Amino acid sequence: MPRKSSRQSNASQEGPRAAAHAETPEHLEQVRAILFGQQFAEFDDRLKQLEQGLLAEHAALRDATMRWFDELVAKMDEQDGAVRQALADRENAHERAVENLTRELERSVTATQERLTEIRQDADRRAGELRRETASRVEALAARLTDQSSALSALVDERLAELRALTADRESLAALFEEMAARLRRPSSG
Repeated sequence: MPRKSSRQSNASQEGPRAAAHAETPEHLEQVRAILFGQQFAEFDDRLKQLEQGLLAEHAALRDATMRWFDELVAKMDEQDGAVRQALADRENAHERAVENLTRELERSVTATQERLTEIRQDADRRAGELRRETASRVEALAARLTDQSSALSALVDERLAELRALTADRESLAALFEEMAARLRRPSSG
């Protein structure tokens, strides 16, 4: 038969009395406190220290995370502000450039229109001068032509008169030759 341990034998000897004491919760706590009190106290202290350490680390981590998040938000806000400002500056620069270009184009169009007006006026003035000069030359040429025509007509009339005179002289010469020929053909009487 197996041998009973001393605890079992003590427990069996104290049977009803130990059972009465074991049944009360306060008594159990006292027994536990006597048997394991020191270990439980150390274990509770360690657990509390561990819990406090974890809570402190959690709080520190939470604070660090919140600081990091706040810094990140601040940097993002700063970057957002910088980007918005850069975009606004670029947009303003583009608007100014477009306005300057528009003004320059308007000035260029105005200058071109003025130059075209000057060119038209100059062309009209030159065309008028050309018309007057051409009319003057035509009149001069017409007068010269009239003079030359008159001179030519006079010359033709003069030459015609000379030809008539020459023809008349020829006719009288021919008549003279005919009369001489007729006299030469006649027999001489004498």
